[in-house]
Amino acid sequence: MAPASKRLIPLAAMEQIIKSAGAERVADDAKLALKEVLEEHAKLVSKNAVELAMHAGRKTVKAEDIKLAVKK
Repeated sequence: MAPASKRLIPLAAMEQIIKSAGAERVADDAKLALKEVLEEHAKLVSKNAVELAMHAGRKTVKAEDIKLAVKK
């Protein structure tokens, strides 16, 4: 679990996502669990997107790189 100072995605956003899926109430540990899963997935997608941009000879990661990295 990341310390509070390293939070990349706010817990309030996690609660909103879970509630938008139909939950009436959301436990704090559920918010943290979703945050950890999403951040880890985002890191993997980002790493793949950087590799795609570099392969294309670019330093800039573009939306197309992210979209392709998700499909990988």
